[in-house]
Amino acid sequence: MKSKKITVYSLIILTALPAAFFFQVLFCNKVFYLMDIGTEEVPNHVWYRNNFGSLWNPLLFTGQPHTANPQAYGFDPLHVMSLPFPEIWGYQIFVVWHFVVAAMGAFLLFRKWNVSAESSFVGALLFAYGGYFISAAHLPTILNTVAYGPWVLYAYSNLLQSTSRIRKILWTGITSVTLAAQWFGGEPQTLLLTLVLAGLLPLWLCPKNFFPATFYLGISFVISVLLSAVQAFPFIEFLNYSNRGFLLDSASAAKWSLSPSTLLSFLFPHRFVNTEIMRAWGYGFWEKEMPFIFSIHMGVSAILLSLIALSRRVYGSFFWGGIFIVGLLMSLGEHSFFYNLVFHLPPFSSFRFPEKYFLFCHLAVCFLAAAGLNSLLSQKPERRTAVYLVVMALIFSCCVWMIFGQSCINQIITGKNFWSIYSADQIKYLIIFSLLAFLFVFYIRNRKFLFFSLAGLLFVELFRAHFFVNPVCDRKLYQPSPCAQWLMKHARSLDDPYPRIISLDVHDPKKIHREEFLPANTAKRRRNLYRPVSMQFGINDIRSAYSLYHEGLDRFAGFFLKNRVKTLTMFGVEYIVAPYPIEDKNLVFQFLDRAPGYSVYLYKVKNPLPRVYLINNWHSYSSEEEFTKVFLDNSFNLFEKALVWKGETLPICVRENITKGVAEILRQHRNNDRIDIELYAEEKSLLVFLETHYPGWKVIVDRKPQRLEKVNGFFQGVFVEAGKHVVQFIYRPFSFIIGAAVSIVSWITVFFLIFFSYMYSGKKTFKSCRSSKSGNP
Repeated sequence: MKSKKITVYSLIILTALPAAFFFQVLFCNKVFYLMDIGTEEVPNHVWYRNNFGSLWNPLLFTGQPHTANPQAYGFDPLHVMSLPFPEIWGYQIFVVWHFVVAAMGAFLLFRKWNVSAESSFVGALLFAYGGYFISAAHLPTILNTVAYGPWVLYAYSNLLQSTSRIRKILWTGITSVTLAAQWFGGEPQTLLLTLVLAGLLPLWLCPKNFFPATFYLGISFVISVLLSAVQAFPFIEFLNYSNRGFLLDSASAAKWSLSPSTLLSFLFPHRFVNTEIMRAWGYGFWEKEMPFIFSIHMGVSAILLSLIALSRRVYGSFFWGGIFIVGLLMSLGEHSFFYNLVFHLPPFSSFRFPEKYFLFCHLAVCFLAAAGLNSLLSQKPERRTAVYLVVMALIFSCCVWMIFGQSCINQIITGKNFWSIYSADQIKYLIIFSLLAFLFVFYIRNRKFLFFSLAGLLFVELFRAHFFVNPVCDRKLYQPSPCAQWLMKHARSLDDPYPRIISLDVHDPKKIHREEFLPANTAKRRRNLYRPVSMQFGINDIRSAYSLYHEGLDRFAGFFLKNRVKTLTMFGVEYIVAPYPIEDKNLVFQFLDRAPGYSVYLYKVKNPLPRVYLINNWHSYSSEEEFTKVFLDNSFNLFEKALVWKGETLPICVRENITKGVAEILRQHRNNDRIDIELYAEEKSLLVFLETHYPGWKVIVDRKPQRLEKVNGFFQGVFVEAGKHVVQFIYRPFSFIIGAAVSIVSWITVFFLIFFSYMYSGKKTFKSCRSSKSGNP
């Protein structure tokens, strides 16, 4: 009864903890802004909220499939639940919810692994608010998949410990559901890391049944793919068109390897690692750029408890110690010989950013810390030696002192005057926590005081480090800039609801900063916060960075610098946004957004290629090299000729004097997934639609399906005969339709499988309990 009471209290506290860690976001009108939040994540959330159910996003690059992009996490349960809330507020809630889900999952997982309720609470606190996971607040796809990770391991642990076949069926279904949630989270690499951890669990929990357990995990994974087929099938199909394929070269895969210097932040907050230490110890040992995972800080308290678990040989300590070592060697990436050996294996050759492997270390330390505390609490009071306790108290007090200090570690390493940096506040904190350490030693025989002291010190360590990892700024940052307001007012039309623009170097933090909404103490960590235009405001910026860049378009963008005007014309760009003035006879100045620290210039292209147009002169090509050669020829004019992909040569219709009225668009209307066009042509013509040519687009002319052509390398087109026609371009990918059908059938099947297996196992348990009470064998 006491354990159940503690469990209830722990879950309530874990549910309420985000109010403490994220009180500025929830109650003070502040917002997250680091990494891709302002440029990608918030615009993606706002667009999806306003266009729920759309399969195609016309505002990314020259159009991209929304459902096929896992980083859009359109089917993630927490993301869908946040959509009814107001735009920016909904995104903040979407982020914060993950910490409740992760903390509860970690608590139940550690309880399943025979850790006491008090120790499981500490382990869950460390998992949800340790450096790795809390850094994921600005990386939503990693946040999604890691948050569901403990639930996957919890369900699979129950599967491993099930003895009856009906229980195995029950927990196989639940494991599949949790894996499907990770699929929807949008980070396949983290899903695979979770599968690796789950696959290694039988070596610890049931080594004699390793191969049967692996079989059940494989079945769960297959079922999870079927459950998430609505996203998995389009993703697998469109991955062939992405610039991020299955296999990566070693240089791109090893980018954002964990720097050896970052290991200091494992004990101390990352803010202590600065340029002064770099000069003292040499730059080669330190990070060369901003890390992908901002912090791996776990705190001295957690490390000490982990060492206690290892020194006392707690059950599972060696297993998780091995997991920690493997995760550390892999996360070091290019700095580790072990990573260079493993990288060439097929599953790992498609993994980017080795820092993600630190998930192994994060979970290992969380379990070891919980197991170490469990060992301390279960030990008899007379065996808690005074020396052991004094050392713990001193480490805790020094740790907290350094957390509240300004830069003591920097001063020690660089040899400067250590004592001159401390003010009365730091001395005050030192005295307070020294007294706390003394009380900790004095009342060590009190089990409750031991638990609350350790939990409190761990909370203080994580809470203080959190503010560096997730700084916030004013909500006004996400309001439309003057440039975006001008475009929203003047550039939109009924025929062109999504004005297409390009931002030139606007994201370069050396040129443009927008810091008027930032707190003063974040100036040194400034990134580009000026986002003049984005899909958040219904504007199509073809420089939008996203994972499903069309591979051919991405390579072709290299010709942009040499053939700026021609390339912009091919993409149908109407406006150019630049942080500097441009002198070009083909551009017309429209607007200047000037403010302290930056200037943004808006230009209109004089003769942009319409988003939909007719042309009666075309030529075929059969290779990318041929297309590039013809396109770069100075005599090639996009307004007079189109290049059509065709194995056999098309008839060429050359007209030297193209007169108005030969072919024209009478009317057009479009939404995200469809465009209706009414046109008139005096002879056979080619209708061009400047939207990316992806599988799933269909074209219907006068209610009859026609062949969809690939025009100018990357766009869509259809041949129409002379006369008046109604043409419809519709995006309905077959992979999505099949995936949706498979998902619906799979969810219904798994639901009934779980329901009936649960009811049957519960009924069987009730009968066995009744028979034991009646004295029957």
